[in-house]
Amino acid sequence: MRCKDFVELFKGYAFFKKYSSNTVRSYIADLNDFCKYLEKRKIDLKEVNLRVLRDYVYLLMERGYEKRTVARRISALKTFFSFLRKREVINKNWALKLKQPRGIDYLPKAVKLEEMKNFIDRLKNSLKKEFWAVFNLEEKDGKSRRIKKAFLKIRNYVMFRFLFETGVRVSELVSLKWSDVNIDKCEVRVFGKGRKERVVFFTCELAEMFRKYKELQKGIFGGKKVVFVNVRGDSLSSRGVRFILSQLLKEFATKFKITPHVFRHTLATVLLERGMSLRAIQELLGHSNVATTQVYTKVSPQRLIEEYRRFEKGMM
Repeated sequence: MRCKDFVELFKGYAFFKKYSSNTVRSYIADLNDFCKYLEKRKIDLKEVNLRVLRDYVYLLMERGYEKRTVARRISALKTFFSFLRKREVINKNWALKLKQPRGIDYLPKAVKLEEMKNFIDRLKNSLKKEFWAVFNLEEKDGKSRRIKKAFLKIRNYVMFRFLFETGVRVSELVSLKWSDVNIDKCEVRVFGKGRKERVVFFTCELAEMFRKYKELQKGIFGGKKVVFVNVRGDSLSSRGVRFILSQLLKEFATKFKITPHVFRHTLATVLLERGMSLRAIQELLGHSNVATTQVYTKVSPQRLIEEYRRFEKGMM
């Protein structure tokens, strides 16, 4: 069997192990690139040793890949070769001896609470008064351009505010079903990595808008199972959410640069600064290991300077 054939087998194994779709997609792309490397040099997969693997990693560095990307590719290789070793395709997993690049900053990117509030306020302000009149219209079959425009405005506000208030992953957001949402209790059942179930919460203020959004969605598209849909009524994808966010940032003509995952990091940082325990934050974010959550306790150099300046007055 060729290297790529084993990659296809590994793909099925990864889904069976309930790796996230994003992880599988990235790993498969990384491993296919490695297979091309072996094919070009006429190296059989069973002949791969530490020298071959190190040469490949050095090549990635020479190509100018970021350290984070190289680190991910090393992780992919380690997982792939562990899979091959378990199936006795190879005698030894040399990838375990590969070391991650030094100097990688794993500090999550977050923004200040004021910046996040300003962004969400901009979304709320974009809901002009005329859109509120939509809810008084008897005809809500989605034929009216005005109704669909109102729907998209409300969806964006609910979606991104929900993303911040709950700290869910984008993959969790797009797979959310109405059967998992309890608007009255302001809580949602989420299925995270490995289909692990947890409950997250949102504010009562958002709950009111959630009801309006659900009502409008039902009037336009009928009884949809999925919470967040596109203009055609189909389920949004993770890529779709990122595209919507990028378009909103352009529309607002702001220097504020964020990705969907920054909402999650910002919530965690805010909760920690306000005194919530790491254990509680771990539960909310769905981290399997508290060590993952502990990364939020690291302070960036700039934040450290700001904190020191706050307390330096009156010290001497």
